[in-house]
Amino acid sequence: MLSKLYRLVPFGPTGCGKSQLCNFIYKDKSNKKFEVSDGYDSQTKDPQSEIFTRKIDDEEIQLELIDTAGCSDSAGDDEENFKKLIIKLKEKKAVDLFLLVFNFNNRRIDKPTRDYIKLIANTFTPTEFYNHLAIVFTHYPENPSEDDKEQKRKKTGKIIELIREVIGLADGQATIPPNIYELDTKNYNGNFIPKFQATIDIILIKMIDIINLIGPVNTENIKYCGVKDRLKEEQKKLEQQKLEFERLQKMEEEKKKIYEELMKKREEKIQEERRRQEEERKRQEEERIRQEEYMRYIRIREEEMEREEEIMRKRLMEELEEKKRKMIEYEERMRQLEYEKSKDDDGFCHVF
Repeated sequence: MLSKLYRLVPFGPTGCGKSQLCNFIYKDKSNKKFEVSDGYDSQTKDPQSEIFTRKIDDEEIQLELIDTAGCSDSAGDDEENFKKLIIKLKEKKAVDLFLLVFNFNNRRIDKPTRDYIKLIANTFTPTEFYNHLAIVFTHYPENPSEDDKEQKRKKTGKIIELIREVIGLADGQATIPPNIYELDTKNYNGNFIPKFQATIDIILIKMIDIINLIGPVNTENIKYCGVKDRLKEEQKKLEQQKLEFERLQKMEEEKKKIYEELMKKREEKIQEERRRQEEERKRQEEERIRQEEYMRYIRIREEEMEREEEIMRKRLMEELEEKKRKMIEYEERMRQLEYEKSKDDDGFCHVF
């Protein structure tokens, strides 16, 4: 009993090895089932679809390969070729995996390839495309050196970062990172070698495991998004960004106004508190002055009372002395009178 059909769509720059990879997977010894380009002109103009069965570990796997025209085509037919691909994908109604085929010896992804990636990504949602994407390095050494491994790591990071940037995928957006596969297609050049085919079997098993995990992406209702459509879309995005900018600017102005009002109220409260503190300081100063004046009055009054007491004391002492003197005089006078009286009575003077 055959397994379910797994549909793979390789794409990439012209001459990167897409069609050759399809021939390897198809096990075409002639290397002619899928036409291979030998220069900058893509041999595949119309999408070529082949359904076949491949035996892997005694299990028959049903596969369909949809070979696409190479982007960066010197004829400049990327848009027209992509329209044909959209028609083909709509007919198939679903795709399991997109394979970005990239020559390991190439230094970077050129602009046409980036634009082609964006075309595909815009046909789906960025997450759908990214989750159903795998990267295949062709011309990768069979026995890579440490430098080759480091170059692969760096290139993989740059390619994934560029793909996320091109399709507009946010950093925090939940995605499944693309799996990376590599083949030494340069040295084998289509020869039917068991060791090489075993490597392809391993890659296909890994791909099928991923496909079974994430499921297919629906292509029945996809629409072509060409240059004019993209321009309209970009214009729409710009208008939305402008509206969003104006909305944010208005919010910022409102926040600024609220902030200014809050600062004004805060300043008024500060000024009011300062006035209150100043009034309290003045009140305390006045109270201090009153206290000092009162204490000074008390001291003056006490001094006056002390002087008055002293004057009265002196006066009393004088009066007392005066009375005492008068008393002495009076006693002296009485003695004198007694003496005179006794003298008159006796005719002589009595001595007291």
